[in-house]
Amino acid sequence: MADSITEDQGIAVDWRYDEGNLNHADAEDGRYVIVSGLRPGETVAAYLVVLNGSISLYTTEVPAADRSQPPADHYSVSVGAARRALRPFGLDSDVIDRGTVVG
Repeated sequence: MADSITEDQGIAVDWRYDEGNLNHADAEDGRYVIVSGLRPGETVAAYLVVLNGSISLYTTEVPAADRSQPPADHYSVSVGAARRALRPFGLDSDVIDRGTVVG
């Protein structure tokens, strides 16, 4: 996913949590994808966390609807940016349309 993300879609950062032990048996590999808030004029910061087979969206966007509404209604700017980053991988519908708002 990181190799295929262009700068207009976001910035991908890979990381590994190994508790400072390079031989850690249960190290976790993850990825942050910053999708909003990095370009001039963007007022909302949003990023995706890819970890353990799941993708989560975090944002500073003020909610526009209550949690019972779909994510696209709740966070329209952040969801739009996330869709642009996920679409080339065919994941936009699976992640966004099946997602739930938990915070």
